Amino acid sequence: MRVQADAALHRSAESPVHWHILTGEYPPQPGGVSDYTRAVSEGLAARGESVTVWAPGCSPELPGAHGPRVCRLPQGFSVPGLRVLGGVLERSPRPARLLVQYVPHAFGRGGLNVVFAAWLAVQRRAELWVMFHEVAMPWSWGPGGLQAGIQRVMAAMLARRARRIFVSTPAWAPRLTMRRGGVALEWLPVPSNVIGPAGETAREAARSRVPGEAGAPVVGHFGTFGEGIGGPLHLVLRLVAEAHPTVRFMLLGRGSRTFHARLLRDVPTLTGRIIALGGLPPEELAPHLAACDLMLQPYPDGVTTRRGTAMAALALGRPLVTNAGSLTEPVWRSTEAVLLAARPEAGELARAVLRLLSDPGDEWRRRAEAARRLYGERFELRHTLDRLLSAARRTP
Repeated sequence: MRVQADAALHRSAESPVHWHILTGEYPPQPGGVSDYTRAVSEGLAARGESVTVWAPGCSPELPGAHGPRVCRLPQGFSVPGLRVLGGVLERSPRPARLLVQYVPHAFGRGGLNVVFAAWLAVQRRAELWVMFHEVAMPWSWGPGGLQAGIQRVMAAMLARRARRIFVSTPAWAPRLTMRRGGVALEWLPVPSNVIGPAGETAREAARSRVPGEAGAPVVGHFGTFGEGIGGPLHLVLRLVAEAHPTVRFMLLGRGSRTFHARLLRDVPTLTGRIIALGGLPPEELAPHLAACDLMLQPYPDGVTTRRGTAMAALALGRPLVTNAGSLTEPVWRSTEAVLLAARPEAGELARAVLRLLSDPGDEWRRRAEAARRLYGERFELRHTLDRLLSAARRTP
């Protein structure tokens, strides 16, 4: 580990500062933060930055010719793992920057790795930057409330020490009030985690996998099918299927097959009109998403710029049916790319889907173009990299 990690510090003479990106997951580990960290680390390396990624796990990975170094911590971000990381920082021949991809549950100990937060808070060997993908659990009564409180203390420890603070949505600002004086929160939307674009041949091949009447519209959903989303989605699909007897459905993502089996038990009339493909490799996702005529993406707290699944739809020019909520930013209310229900209520979402299905011509094309334009202008990975490097230039 020491030889591998130290060698990474000498890889680039172009960058005066070495980036150490800390993440709770990294490919081949699945997850949105995993995909995001890979995209950002590879993007920074491609722009001439010297980058090491630190993640839990045991399998060493060799970088590409100009890619980031990936260092695995077999014991994660526990005390032994932090000793390894601290030793590398001590031996660093150049200034070091820690960019933490923060989700409290990703760093172990059931989301209560106070040791990790405290270690970061007292670091003097490196400049600390934090990207808050999430901050803390919502307040609640009972044991969950205690966990939410501890997580807020952890976040405050990081925010008070950090030189730069980024958030995946401005909705996190009220949870980060205890931060270092003069350090502003910078909004850094999450780009699509899907490798694209999709060629027409691959798109047609993906579309042909969906059973049902050829030429009938295809409604897709991409996610992990957790209960907070799976519950409303189950009811919306049933309502749409009953109202539109030829529409077909494609389910993508981990958990889709289990959800599919449960759905068919409850709604047997969907048999022969729906397919679930599970967690496809990243390079196969783009043609399957592009094969859908529209994407149905309900979220219990509303669509936000931290939702990589919503970004994937926009990036591929798919009209998006979703809902507003407590975390929804204004950008979603002012674009034709999105048909936005006022809340995650199945009836409202179903009516929005059926409205689009009733006019598959000009409205679809207009919304598809709006989706591509919005993503390109606001959310592409290049914007993330530009903002990180601009912040680096502004940091004294």
